[in-house]
Amino acid sequence: MNRITLIALGAALSVLGASCSAEPGQQKQPKQSPQQEPQPKQPPAESAPGTKSITLPVADVKLPPGPGREAVNAACVLCHTTQYIFMQPTFSRETWTAEVDKMRKTYGAPVTDQQAKDIVDYLVSVRGPKDQAGKTK
Repeated sequence: MNRITLIALGAALSVLGASCSAEPGQQKQPKQSPQQEPQPKQPPAESAPGTKSITLPVADVKLPPGPGREAVNAACVLCHTTQYIFMQPTFSRETWTAEVDKMRKTYGAPVTDQQAKDIVDYLVSVRGPKDQAGKTK
């Protein structure tokens, strides 16, 4: 694997809550259940000369309920965190549709036509324009 692939793989694993390292022999820590005591951090393994190790942050943003939430969890988090959704301004359905199409066509997101529709429905419900009563337009 080349360096870009490792960076993308590390980002994807970070999103999924796993740890990633480009160094061979470094073990991944198992994900802890809420009942477990946090484990102390272990010092990083010795690096081979000329290599570096990084620890990527894990963003755990819970998606609010809504139609299409499962499609977002299945497709969007492969490339970026759910936090990214809530960093966006409110967009119209037309703009959200264009954004999802861009992810599919430009960045190659593996999203079916039905998933794209469900994702847009969800994005409009949580980050779409609201009327004065607070309901999605």
